Amino acid sequence: VVIGLLQFSPRLRRSKPKLHRNLGKIFLLLSLALGIGGVAFSVNVGFSGLMETIPTVFFAALFIAFTVLAYTTARRKQFLAHREWIIRNYALGLGVGTIRLYVVLLMYTTEISLTDNLVASFWLGWTTNLIVAEIWIQLTRRKAAAKISGTSPSTKAPRPKPVRRKPEVQQS
Repeated sequence: VVIGLLQFSPRLRRSKPKLHRNLGKIFLLLSLALGIGGVAFSVNVGFSGLMETIPTVFFAALFIAFTVLAYTTARRKQFLAHREWIIRNYALGLGVGTIRLYVVLLMYTTEISLTDNLVASFWLGWTTNLIVAEIWIQLTRRKAAAKISGTSPSTKAPRPKPVRRKPEVQQS
């Protein structure tokens, strides 16, 4: 979690790009290990059976895909896309904490069984974090694109000047 949080620091990226890349590689390797480990744990030790395994495998697959996409876009120097994939990845990673909040919330506000609570919390926790991540991406995309390209977010491309045509002269 700490390595991922450090990666969002513009100061770190600017002043120590090599450290940012190396920490990023560590973060991505840990993300892959966690995604694969989460699936293995859910399949072998899950508390709520298949109904828990389905969202775990689904979101773990997304987590792994986001990790791979974050890496490949960074390698291609597509830094805006890299930023967006890593935000999604980080949001899913933090989803485990959000799931815990939903478990407690549902425990005290509903009368559903613990099994149903866990299943609902899995879907709600990861989905909530992905929605928040997408909103954040949409709200900050223009500013991030400007920073990455080195332009001001309020700078608009100059409008092309209209082409003035000379009136045609009619010949009689």
